[in-house]
Amino acid sequence: METKILDVLDSRIKGLLQVIHDLQRKNAMMVMQLEEVELRLEKQAGEVGRWEGERQMVRDKIESVLNELELVGDSPRGTAVINGED
Repeated sequence: METKILDVLDSRIKGLLQVIHDLQRKNAMMVMQLEEVELRLEKQAGEVGRWEGERQMVRDKIESVLNELELVGDSPRGTAVINGED
């Protein structure tokens, strides 16, 4: 009778050890996936910063062109005043 109880306990312990092993393996895989996702996120954050910089450059250029057009429109008889030159 005691051996039967010990066999059951042994079986349960082995089952629990297998569960622990499986969880450790899954945890290791999830850690690797998390690291990969963090690297991708970091790369994308850098790209967003670059895009924002490019966007600002385009906005500045458009604003400059619009200002030039305003100067042309405001100059008498269509004579253009560009960059402060008459």
